[in-house]
Amino acid sequence: MTQHVMESLRLGRHDRFMEFSANTDPITKLRFVLTANATTSGLAGLTALVAGERVDNWLDTAHPGWVRVIGAGLVAFALAVIALSRSNEQSLRRWVPAVSLADGGWVAASIATIIAGWYSSSGAAVIGIIAALVGTFALTQMRLLRTPSAPVTPSPGLTAPPERCR
Repeated sequence: MTQHVMESLRLGRHDRFMEFSANTDPITKLRFVLTANATTSGLAGLTALVAGERVDNWLDTAHPGWVRVIGAGLVAFALAVIALSRSNEQSLRRWVPAVSLADGGWVAASIATIIAGWYSSSGAAVIGIIAALVGTFALTQMRLLRTPSAPVTPSPGLTAPPERCR
């Protein structure tokens, strides 16, 4: 076995994640978060599309048609975000703020609809948990976007010019 394989077997699942977390550049981490965002949005959207009546009964909105419309929107959002997660860094820097803004809009709408009493108490709890997850995606995406991709280190031969004494 190679050294890498032996090291992987020795590390536990948590250690491998921590190694990924510590040694991965911010753009790779951003792609991972975008993929997680798209996956959860897509799964929720497909669930709402396929089982709109059941989701509506669970949330107690009394509007299964709207549940399906929101599901379709989530699927479209997921497809756009997964495509973005595989694009170049310039596209990421341009469009991730829009994704995070959309996520923030989801959180705000979730809070507003909970306050308006659109759901049963268990439905409000589910919507609140989803909003917390989506808010975490939004904040993490923006934080990773602002993190420099690689540390800037001065070249050994370059030094600042000496100060001149007057």
